[in-house]
Amino acid sequence: MPKKSTVLSKTPPERIVQLIEADLTDDGVKYTEGCFYADTGYGKNCLVAFIQPEGDLLIIPKPIQHLHHLSKVRGIKRLIVKGDLLYSGFNSANENTFEEIVFEGESDTHGIGGSAFSNSCALKRVKLPRGLAVISYNTFEGCCALTDIEIPDTVTTIYSGAFQGCTSLQHLSFPSVTALGSAFRGCTSLKELTVPDGVTALSQHCFQHCTALAEVSLPATLTKIHHTAFEHCPALKRVVFRGSKQAWERVEKGDWVETVTNHYDNSRVGYDYADVSRDFHRLELRDISIEFME
Repeated sequence: MPKKSTVLSKTPPERIVQLIEADLTDDGVKYTEGCFYADTGYGKNCLVAFIQPEGDLLIIPKPIQHLHHLSKVRGIKRLIVKGDLLYSGFNSANENTFEEIVFEGESDTHGIGGSAFSNSCALKRVKLPRGLAVISYNTFEGCCALTDIEIPDTVTTIYSGAFQGCTSLQHLSFPSVTALGSAFRGCTSLKELTVPDGVTALSQHCFQHCTALAEVSLPATLTKIHHTAFEHCPALKRVVFRGSKQAWERVEKGDWVETVTNHYDNSRVGYDYADVSRDFHRLELRDISIEFME
């Protein structure tokens, strides 16, 4: 077994250092399968250190429920979580090298903490665990390399910002979701999307700046489309409503079509989500085909 260990939550993230195993002797620190964990201020069974693996794979064993300060871990490309992860504190300054995160087996976890994997810029593939019910606020925000994510059919809620700025994400399926926030803002490679049955509202900025989005399928359960839900989606040409024309006419939607071609000029001030309310100019309104299934 290699002697070098990476210490995490025992020191501030900017002071992560390499220590030998013998130095990890604090009371209450337990060890299993290459990982040290303890009850800390961050929660029960929190990962505090791990033996540096020989290769690029880090396996988090079942007893561990909380991860913190992994944002600056280097040299590890694959992370496998075997237990119920209650919280992951990657947060917003991630410099980790994870390309793939896999949750094995089923989970009793209701949801993973907000911003859990945000700004993991190398992250390409994620497999979430069956049993997960919620994808929380900003969970994958800014994961600009993310192309493949497996969302189980146990997930019923996706909160705002969950996939905001995932600019490489082209396809996404979430078949059992019934509550959907403004989750996909700035997903500039997303080309088509099916909003599942049970969703009743598309919130403010839900698909704003999805500039490649050409086709969307909407459920008959829909009762409201916020007028900015598809703001600046200039490629949108086809909307399929899985209900009748009469039901579509009852959907509260305001001037949502008018905002589809609103264009935010980011050539001067940069792509700043805080400034999207200003510096708009009107593009030529394009025809959008709206089809009905009944």
